[in-house]
Amino acid sequence: MLYNKTTKIKLILSLIFTALVLMLDISQIFAKPLRFADSVNWTTIKQIEMSLKGTPPMNVGFDIDDTSLFTKSSHYLMREKHCPNDTNVYHDKCSASQDYWDDLSQLDYMNPPKETAKLLIEMHKKRGDNIYFITARESPTKKQEKTTSHLKKTFKINKMPPVIFVGLEAFDPKLPSKAIVLKKKNIKIYYGDADSDILAAQKADTRPIRVMRASNSQDNKAMPINGRFGEEVIIDSDV
Repeated sequence: MLYNKTTKIKLILSLIFTALVLMLDISQIFAKPLRFADSVNWTTIKQIEMSLKGTPPMNVGFDIDDTSLFTKSSHYLMREKHCPNDTNVYHDKCSASQDYWDDLSQLDYMNPPKETAKLLIEMHKKRGDNIYFITARESPTKKQEKTTSHLKKTFKINKMPPVIFVGLEAFDPKLPSKAIVLKKKNIKIYYGDADSDILAAQKADTRPIRVMRASNSQDNKAMPINGRFGEEVIIDSDV
């Protein structure tokens, strides 16, 4: 059967549209609804900026996974490589593998920034604040650490200290290791998606602000409850 040029273009566009619809439908299978406390202390980036008016430059901190970057792609590839049969919520076999963390750092170039993080970081850059990235990832030991350079390039931060890898001790409810770092670095505001991020900030007397985890995150089997600790939660920050 012969088709003219216009018909061919229409057929191609139709196929592309169908493929996109199928991809969206598939992604929704793995999406989980966001969870909220009964009462949420909502805020916006503009309100945060206004609350800092007249305040001198300070140290602020950001979590990485699901706060600054949408890291589903790299985590998915590494889990397929290192622990494909691990059905545990937190993929313990991967978490215990140093090779997993070494390889993960090589793939951050695949991870797009969250729009909320871009806007927050631009606001803090204009204020002259020092920006730290503090993560519960284990530090790479066998391969070059590339997460720092990717974040610096992605968010266009000229002067940025290396990423601080506190490791899985960040999830210790008694004394999360992030709290120690937040206090040591005199971090005044810490942005994070996980309950452990908020608790660490509160233990360190740091202002905790929740950036919501996306519903189709790689860690959506145990979705956090936004606002459960009375922290500020940024509206529509799951994107």
